Amino acid sequence: MRPSAHARVGRTARTAVAVGAGLAVLVVYALAVHTGGGRALDGAVLDAAGYATDSPLLTAVSVASLLLACAAVATIALARRRGDLAIVGVAIVVGGSVIGRLLKLVLPRPEVAGGANSFPSGHMIAFAGVAVALLVVLPAAARPVTAIAAALVLPAVAVQLVRDGWHRPSDVLGSLLLVLAATAAATAWRAPHAPARARFHRLAETGLMAAALVAAAVAGIAHGFAPEGDARGGWTLVAGAAALVALVEAFLAATLRLLRLAPGGGAARRPHTLPETT
Repeated sequence: MRPSAHARVGRTARTAVAVGAGLAVLVVYALAVHTGGGRALDGAVLDAAGYATDSPLLTAVSVASLLLACAAVATIALARRRGDLAIVGVAIVVGGSVIGRLLKLVLPRPEVAGGANSFPSGHMIAFAGVAVALLVVLPAAARPVTAIAAALVLPAVAVQLVRDGWHRPSDVLGSLLLVLAATAAATAWRAPHAPARARFHRLAETGLMAAALVAAAVAGIAHGFAPEGDARGGWTLVAGAAALVALVEAFLAATLRLLRLAPGGGAARRPHTLPETT
């Protein structure tokens, strides 16, 4: 297949992922808010969680911190002579946060923690968006290591948000899908280079998916052991936490696979740009 054909396939695949993930956000909302089963699952985990007013995550995300993160992302991309990726990385962070806020206005759901609409989670969007933006702007060789680091940080963020009673599991899932959609849409315009040697990328993807499957199995086992009416019980919270870990690991595996596609848009032909550093 010629390079131009590879580029078209990559662009088409990214567009399909963007549309599919965007629609999945709406499906998650509909199931979690407008079905009894969805409300019961979310409610069981929320009832088992506590409520923290002093969670460090509440102050970690602000306009200032997002601007600082965008500056760091842009600096890395510009240092590599990829101004186009600076735009893509910032678009993922800012675009995801803006769209998330807009969705809160048009997709109402009962409040948690006495606050505003929680779907999707703005904090999860911010953390996941910055992590993915770094995957985009860093050299391809650094992506597996960066993804593994994100696989340690993002699950902790997701679990903390739910354990502190600020979000339901569906809020986190909706946020991850939104970031995936934003990443696919932005990289359909300009994408980072596919790795020259994809072996370690495939290993990282396989490891992340294996971790997701193990976490999902733990969630299923814990859910099976949870007694009826396990409100504020350990088994329900363990099941919810393991499910969140599974979702985050699967999200990172999907993102790595997406970035391994051949560049679409104009990334395959850059005759007037300086050589890209590695």
